[in-house]
Amino acid sequence: MSICKFATTQVSCVSEDASLFEATECMKKDKVGAIVVVKNKESDLTPVGMLTDRDIVTHLLADGIDPKSASVKDIVTKDLMTIKESFNLQEATKALKDKGVRRAPIVNEQNKVVGIVSLDDLFVLMADELYCLAEVVKKQKG
Repeated sequence: MSICKFATTQVSCVSEDASLFEATECMKKDKVGAIVVVKNKESDLTPVGMLTDRDIVTHLLADGIDPKSASVKDIVTKDLMTIKESFNLQEATKALKDKGVRRAPIVNEQNKVVGIVSLDDLFVLMADELYCLAEVVKKQKG
């Protein structure tokens, strides 16, 4: 079963040429702590990096960057790991573990963003599955 079944398909994206101010406005509006940076939000959803609220705060404070004049590409994390939409749950989990990241964009065969998966998504899924298994055990013992 494709990882897309367990992922978020409404992905917050921002163009790499956007200002940090635009990026934070997008994060605030979408109520997310990370956004996928793409070549162009309007025409090319090829992911080029991830930008987290932590990245922004760290760079703003440590480097004294003005969010209204700096662009996303000035601070974006470019060591991006993507997950193919054909990956199953086990392959996606292993990829996150191997890379040591909490979230990753999911891409189609054309390398365009189609979703995002996070450890939080996987924890909720596993908790639901464990609850169902526990209910079966309780019924059999009762």
